[in-house]
Amino acid sequence: MRLRVLLITFIVFTIMSSGTFCIFYLQIGRLQDINLESIQNRLYAEDTNIMLWAINNIDPIHVNDASIPESWGEIMIVDNNTLKITSSTNNKHKNLYMHKLPKLLDQATPVLKAINDKKSLIRKTKDYMIVIKPLENNTSIVGLKPKAWEAGIISDQTSVLMRHVAQAKIIIIISLAIGILLSLIAALIVSVMVTKSTRQMLSTLDDLSLGKFNTQVPESNIYEAKAFATSFERLKTSLTMSLERLGVR
Repeated sequence: MRLRVLLITFIVFTIMSSGTFCIFYLQIGRLQDINLESIQNRLYAEDTNIMLWAINNIDPIHVNDASIPESWGEIMIVDNNTLKITSSTNNKHKNLYMHKLPKLLDQATPVLKAINDKKSLIRKTKDYMIVIKPLENNTSIVGLKPKAWEAGIISDQTSVLMRHVAQAKIIIIISLAIGILLSLIAALIVSVMVTKSTRQMLSTLDDLSLGKFNTQVPESNIYEAKAFATSFERLKTSLTMSLERLGVR
């Protein structure tokens, strides 16, 4: 009987704890499906708007001295004849030729056409945007806004999120193992309490059947045990009275 009670109690506790942890595990797993690309696109759109504003308002003479955040991209002044970068917010690109910058080289045809025609140009690709605006003295102001800065931020945040999700899953698995162990311990305690009480009841009935009328049911706070004790006392009283009438006692 003890084994049966142990198994039933353990199975019930295990199912309850496993079900709860499975729900938490699945909900945490859904965090991996979060797509942060829309946030990246919105950040990029805002930063490109800021760069467009900067191009329209920056003083070409002070481009070298302008300190703009990396998220705004790069603004440079280009000589239309030589295609040399005479000024830039990125000092590393100053005095370089445009073809030295891979992104400008990739869009050489529309860029050169805009410079030669002295027309404004906004060229958008998947990974960057190029803005060209003609200036006086046969020069042009060129803006280059890669998406790398926004992509880097989102990549960092995604890595942190995935790391926390992985840690949470490990904690859930460990907690599940602990929960199953506790379920086993709880099932063992319940089975011991139930079988002990049952054995005591059977023992008192066995003593009564052997004529031991001084047998007492052990006190217990369990409702069923109290009900059994009341019934046992009534049975013992009835047997005692019956035996006295028969003159046995």
